Amino acid sequence: MTLFSSRLLLLPLTLALAHCGGGGGGEAVGAPTTPPVAADPYAGTAYQKVQITTLAKGGGPGLARSNVQALIDQCNAFRKSFHDLPPSPPVDEALMAGLDAQVWERYYDNHKSAETVSYYGLRLTDYERWQADLKASTSAVPSVAPNCSATEKDEVRERLMYLWMDKVRYELRHDTKKALARREHISFTPTDLATSSQVAAWPAKTVMGESCRVASTPADPSLDGACLWERFPARKYLNLPWALESVTGAVQEVRVVTLALERDKPLRAGVLAIPAGFTVQVD
Repeated sequence: MTLFSSRLLLLPLTLALAHCGGGGGGEAVGAPTTPPVAADPYAGTAYQKVQITTLAKGGGPGLARSNVQALIDQCNAFRKSFHDLPPSPPVDEALMAGLDAQVWERYYDNHKSAETVSYYGLRLTDYERWQADLKASTSAVPSVAPNCSATEKDEVRERLMYLWMDKVRYELRHDTKKALARREHISFTPTDLATSSQVAAWPAKTVMGESCRVASTPADPSLDGACLWERFPARKYLNLPWALESVTGAVQEVRVVTLALERDKPLRAGVLAIPAGFTVQVD
């Protein structure tokens, strides 16, 4: 047998010994291992619909209701002074209370976010008529007194306010149809609200079937008392984290109540985009 053929016969044995750790009793050298890739906590989609009610500290009427009430009081004062009539009946309480509430919808899709808002105001339609009559009248007093209870909703529905995508935060100005763009906005830099051990010590709750933790953080005292959804880490990033419920605020009392909550479901088409007709202006 030639030396070349002997080497061919020995080769399978050598490979077998190396595979099973043989060959002189030495430890086999395995293939280099690749460390596991950490899962992206921001992968996937999420949706939240909340009612945010802003009141005076202590729970009194908020600014929106107070402004309308001031107009009603002014209208009734004119009823008394110009027509010697008592005040009109009060405007429906639920209608007045709703002035201080806004409905925000939040959309998230793999490092992109958007927020829309819906709300309404009230116009005192007959008081507006009375003021127009007073301005146009040649006499001092309009012939018909104002009905200070006659109102009409001035409603805004689903107006996109903020959009985060491609390292740009857009603020939508609907009066000018401009999207003010801030590149590399601070909200794109994740900022921890607390250490992992501190977050683990926050009280846990369940809201809408989802877990949240009641925050207490010097990093952002405005979130103290807010129950932050555990779907996302306890750090500021884009418009995250989302409070599932809270009563916060040093000057005003801001109450958050979740109306709907979803995770990892398809979002409404087109919601993460600048609306048609808007022009982008770099701020």
